[in-house]
Amino acid sequence: MGEILLNDSILAKRKNIEGLMTVLNALSINLALIGVAIYIKDYPFQKWVFLFALLSIIQLIINIVTVRKLEGKFFSLTTLFLLFSFITHLGLVIIFGFNINVELPWDPMSTISTKMFKDASFFSLCCHLFLILGMSVIFINTKTIKIVPKLLENENNQLALTRNIGTILLFAGLLPMLYIDINKIILYANGNYLDTFQLGIPSFLYIIASFSDIGIIMLLIGNKSNNSKVLLLLILVTIYKGALMFTGSRGEPILYLLTLYFIYYNFIKIKKIKSFKIPLYLFLIYMVGFLTTFISRTRMMSINDVNTFIDVLKSTFVDFSPFSVIAEFGITIITLGISIEFFSFNNDFQYGLNYLLSLLNIFPNVGGVLDFTIPKTIYIYNYPAHLRSFLGGSYLGEAFYSFGYYGMIFIAFIGMLISYISLKFQELFLKQKYIQLSILLILFPNLLWWTRAYFADMVREFTWISICTVILTLFLKRNK
Repeated sequence: MGEILLNDSILAKRKNIEGLMTVLNALSINLALIGVAIYIKDYPFQKWVFLFALLSIIQLIINIVTVRKLEGKFFSLTTLFLLFSFITHLGLVIIFGFNINVELPWDPMSTISTKMFKDASFFSLCCHLFLILGMSVIFINTKTIKIVPKLLENENNQLALTRNIGTILLFAGLLPMLYIDINKIILYANGNYLDTFQLGIPSFLYIIASFSDIGIIMLLIGNKSNNSKVLLLLILVTIYKGALMFTGSRGEPILYLLTLYFIYYNFIKIKKIKSFKIPLYLFLIYMVGFLTTFISRTRMMSINDVNTFIDVLKSTFVDFSPFSVIAEFGITIITLGISIEFFSFNNDFQYGLNYLLSLLNIFPNVGGVLDFTIPKTIYIYNYPAHLRSFLGGSYLGEAFYSFGYYGMIFIAFIGMLISYISLKFQELFLKQKYIQLSILLILFPNLLWWTRAYFADMVREFTWISICTVILTLFLKRNK
């Protein structure tokens, strides 16, 4: 027994040393890339952007390989967050750097100067260094999870409870969800995408409608031993969310479906992706990108006949490339660039107050009592009116708004948060805490969307769904 313990101890130490060396190598390469970026900062734009695009790609590959080695998974929250952050903040660097001929939904150079573009790109590169640093700190300090035999005996009870709560939440949110979605479809059919924002529905109804989302998550996990039921549910939800995307709203349906397929491949069909299926998955990803671009072209149009619809479909098919998606989501760098210039000039940093005030978003804004928090938590409200009308958010721009250039250090804590939640998914699943896992999975799409949004966006939904789910769980356990 002593020999076994000794061997386990040696293996654990060896693993820690290997992990530490992996992190040190990644950080060294990241620092070297930043050093080169500083050296080329005064190059003419065309020469600079090509070289900076190469640096950005190298950094992304190094960081993803590092996370994959430390976490032991490729399809994980950490990897996806790195990828989303890269696309939203450095995607246009790739487009410009390699002179890729693709239609830009908005030319950043018509809004920000080349200097602002360079500053935003460099800030992003530095932030990604601190992001991988924060993620690595959690990974190398995480202990192996041991499975207790007694937990396995209780699995059927846990799955049954998860199914029951999921069913209740699904039906609780079903009617409000259908009411909201049908009204969106009607408004879109009579106008365009912008008209779908004129629903005038109270925020609490949206929260109740989102009960159906966690209900479906619980039903997937609760039926994990019944693959046919899981696949049927996946197909039905994919069709529903896919149809809803044609109203112009793409972000929420795509990320929610990504969450469901993440659950399927990590917690239900726990197998490595077979090499012969990779072309199929790449084709599906291509089709999602094509659909996203097609919807972006049609959502502002009032299409009154099928021929117009078909013409747009044909032109999208001819013009589309995967870089079209990168070009569309990459305009987030405009928000970051303006944030750096605007708040550097005003020196009006929040030092974390914007994140604290975001927690007040838990409560309903009755009578406008929380209106004072809006310009603090949604920082683009501080921009001139002609800019804020078309800009979205950026978690890097939000960090700069709060801490200035020290915001890149704060990004390390965001990296720690992302990797902690990613590992917590695995821990809760292995310990068969399926209800807690379902609650935490609500954050999965919200965290990915945070790359081009605001911290305040995820607070209210997560809090109220969590509270209601916990209360319902306690009630059913007490009355079982």
